Amino acid sequence: MASDVTLELLDREEVMTVECEQDLTMDQLLVTMADICHISPVARGLFAFKQAGRWLPPSHTVSAETGALQLRLRYKMPDWRSRDRASNLKNVDPKAFQYFYSQVRKDFDCGLVCNKKVAGEKDQKWWVPIIQPGARDKREDR
Repeated sequence: MASDVTLELLDREEVMTVECEQDLTMDQLLVTMADICHISPVARGLFAFKQAGRWLPPSHTVSAETGALQLRLRYKMPDWRSRDRASNLKNVDPKAFQYFYSQVRKDFDCGLVCNKKVAGEKDQKWWVPIIQPGARDKREDR
């Protein structure tokens, strides 16, 4: 029995609905979606599906209860960005790099990416002045 799966591909505006067989695994679905996004088999292993904030294992099967899935770059290549050369991912698979850019852009637009300084300011405590009763200000003596 087939079931419909809703997929959000982050390099597109529209949400896709794909009809899948009941015993289809996430890994098999990933192969299909990577082909649609033109992601090469070399970079395909860096991607996975995320559902409601949790990563789905490749062995997870599609079921009728499967909700909306997001195809996301889960792993970055070692030394993926170096100052003296371009990104390794960009050299290995330009389409995967473009998809990763779309993923980061969408996360930024949704407010999921923040500056470390701004995030650190949230931890700061309020300073409360300590006033001693009966103490006079030095400026009042002048």
